[in-house]
Amino acid sequence: MKANFKSALFLVLIAMVLPELLTGSSSISTFLNPIHLIILFLGYGVAVLLIREIAVRNNLSSGGIFILGLAFGVFNEGLLAKTLIRASELPITQYNNYGYFLGVSFPFTFAISFWHALASVLVPILLVYWVYSKNSSPFLIHKSIT
Repeated sequence: MKANFKSALFLVLIAMVLPELLTGSSSISTFLNPIHLIILFLGYGVAVLLIREIAVRNNLSSGGIFILGLAFGVFNEGLLAKTLIRASELPITQYNNYGYFLGVSFPFTFAISFWHALASVLVPILLVYWVYSKNSSPFLIHKSIT
């Protein structure tokens, strides 16, 4: 197996598992459901792999990846889960009926987008860089320090 394939597979898997298990949104048994697994693969794995490729091709720093992660958070929660347009029954109940304006739950949008930028995008990409450092481009380190 080529190292690039292994690192890409690791990125897809960690991007699917990490945010869902950390929040308790999905249990381990949920990952045995093929339909749920496909949704996570497309919604997290492929999306984060695409973000990483965009970052490499455009020589983005970790700050640039974080900004793409914010956009991913809006995409994931807005288009896929449709939680950003709810006033109540939000995954984080403290945001229920709070800051809901023009059909958008703004405080929840900011919080969940920040969470996704870190847990779904930046941390998995950094983990892959750390685990497969011999095969990874040093773009994250060089741009971050300067």
